[in-house]
Amino acid sequence: MSLRLDAHQHFWRYRPAEFGWIDGRMPGLQRDHLPADLQPHLQRAGFDGCIAVQARTQEEETDFLLDLAAQTPWVQAVVGWTDLRAADLVARLERRQGSRHLRGFRHPVQDEADP
Repeated sequence: MSLRLDAHQHFWRYRPAEFGWIDGRMPGLQRDHLPADLQPHLQRAGFDGCIAVQARTQEEETDFLLDLAAQTPWVQAVVGWTDLRAADLVARLERRQGSRHLRGFRHPVQDEADP
């Protein structure tokens, strides 16, 4: 049986200082967005679950999403963040090895300087 998944879902506990890209033009985003908020929408649309994707470039973001996935059966997987340019990348990846829900990392570049 195949699952029907929302492949890119963000969750957060809103703190203005941590989400500087959310400004006054985005009042709908200026609040917590957690699995309980999403579940009725997924059910109405006929989805079985989702994949949680990082919204902040912090190691704690990956931990937060993995905790949510561990507590929420229909959060099927996590795409987290780690600094893929870090000198200790191997150690960072090894620390995450064996995580039940972690499926990968992404490194958004839109806020980085263009060399």
